[in-house]
Amino acid sequence: NHGASFHSQDDGVSSHVEDLAALVRSVGGKVSVIGHSFGGRVAMEFALKYKEALESLVILDISPRKFSPTEREELSTIGYIRALQAIDLSLGREWVESEILRMAGNKSLSDFFRTNLIESGGALSWRVNFPAILSSFPSNFSFDYSKSQFTGPSLVIFGTKSEFRV
Repeated sequence: NHGASFHSQDDGVSSHVEDLAALVRSVGGKVSVIGHSFGGRVAMEFALKYKEALESLVILDISPRKFSPTEREELSTIGYIRALQAIDLSLGREWVESEILRMAGNKSLSDFFRTNLIESGGALSWRVNFPAILSSFPSNFSFDYSKSQFTGPSLVIFGTKSEFRV
């Protein structure tokens, strides 16, 4: 549900795990999986469900823990998505880009958000499927690692300022 890839109404971790499993089956053999942020959540779930297909696992900026409803709501992601959705894209690129900068509060974050803004036939739209991301968001932050273990080679990396550390 990001970029130019197929947009599904199901942005849940389980759906992405099954997509990854299908890809791995088509490749054959064992694979090493690297996942960042939400992709890391998908990679961890994949490791638990399809450990026989996994050679090694690298996780970046996400940890295998449950987030309480309060923590999930406090994550800036939801607020940013809602703010981006509220921007009137019909007012033109210059206005929209200035509004993104105002909302983001800094050029670096604004530049990141603008990478998801596309123009086609003179009309602006978002490259990401915000409704699907928002509807799946709560379930994407519950993680039950008690059901299984991946005991293969693993590396977990996260920044000291990350909202998602253990």
